[in-house]
Amino acid sequence: MALGAPAAMELVRRASKSKTVEPHKEKLTWQSYVLQEAEAAARYHKIEWCEMHGKEVLSLQHDGIIVDRRGGTHGREAAAEMSKYVEKAVGYPVRVKHEELMVEDDTNDEEESEWDLPPLS
Repeated sequence: MALGAPAAMELVRRASKSKTVEPHKEKLTWQSYVLQEAEAAARYHKIEWCEMHGKEVLSLQHDGIIVDRRGGTHGREAAAEMSKYVEKAVGYPVRVKHEELMVEDDTNDEEESEWDLPPLS
């Protein structure tokens, strides 16, 4: 990966001379930058898919999102659809994992739950 990006590696080398990056970790640092960008692109398109399908994004994660499961397609079906959409958008394989977040709601219907968050915009 590093061999295909000489200008970027030069930037990382300059950072290593300023002690921002350890010299023996230059290639790993460059790989980390590339992977962070890929994660951000996939996360952006996951959010885009949610907006197109009326899903509320509750939280941004390191390389993913937490989505309100109410309304429309949800669960494994939504994860499969989102995977296809994101993969097509970014041009590399993406597998969206479906995980249930169990939240105990000890409020009654008249009170606002701490999980009733406004949508991200």
